[in-house]
Amino acid sequence: MEVLKNKKDLLVLAFVLSLFLFLYVFVQSGRWADAFYGLGIDLLLWGVYFFQNAHRERDRVKKIQEGSWEDLSPQTFVERALVEKLDEVEREMKNQEANKLEAEETLSQYLLRWSHQIKIPMAALLAWLDAEGIEDQNPRLQVFKMEEYLENILSYERLQGRDTDYVFTWVSLKNLLQKAIRAYAPLFIYKDLSIDLGLEDVEVLTDSKWLLFFIKQWLSNVVKYTNDGGLKIFFDQGTLVFQDSGIGIAKEDLPRVMEMGYTGYTGRDFQRSTGIGLYLMKEVAKNLNLDLKLESQIGQGTSLKVTFPRETYKMSH
Repeated sequence: MEVLKNKKDLLVLAFVLSLFLFLYVFVQSGRWADAFYGLGIDLLLWGVYFFQNAHRERDRVKKIQEGSWEDLSPQTFVERALVEKLDEVEREMKNQEANKLEAEETLSQYLLRWSHQIKIPMAALLAWLDAEGIEDQNPRLQVFKMEEYLENILSYERLQGRDTDYVFTWVSLKNLLQKAIRAYAPLFIYKDLSIDLGLEDVEVLTDSKWLLFFIKQWLSNVVKYTNDGGLKIFFDQGTLVFQDSGIGIAKEDLPRVMEMGYTGYTGRDFQRSTGIGLYLMKEVAKNLNLDLKLESQIGQGTSLKVTFPRETYKMSH
């Protein structure tokens, strides 16, 4: 009967059998009443069968829509073959996902170990410079950049991880800014750039570690693309503003500068951009519920506006 599951075949079979039964009863009894009586019983049985079959089909469709595959029992050879193939594909996908997660975990552990190991020769280099009394700042700045690139790699790995944790507490925005500025002060001093921190103390509800990383990323970008003047930082009605006098960003690049790997005109022209820093900033801002707005013109500097949700900032007294 498996080949007769097609509805059209069943209807044709029902019609042929019913007609045959009707004629057979009439020929045997010679009475129309007996023939129609037999036909009525036959049609009743077929009706019950079709009703039950339709009810089962509705249940199967409902279970498919609800994703209850385990409750479905294949009823034809084709259905059983299809279910076996789906099970095979599902097992293969689960194995691939498990292998992917294992590879990601292995890479994460490797990067973590490597980051600790690479810091040892970097610290040794700085100690050697001090011991030798070498006053040239360039080697120290290169080590600083290496540390910065290392932090970017680790932060990217953390942002891609499933267990990245965010702890939101009320923190002093001014203290975070000062901490970030102290970290990048050698670079600003080396390039003779000024920083004007015109900011009353404001408390923000955020994850201090990730907001500090965000600020450092932008300071790194500013000092990289600013040759004269400096940076002004102020807070205005819930918006933290960074206004620099750098080389600026081309208008056509503004919509894409925070895409992963995008360097744009400025990055290509000066060959200083990796295309990852601003992408990391965008991802952190999204996770911290911050709204970003970039305004810039070539040769006239860049303004980054970071807006906090109204309920996440308050003026300190």
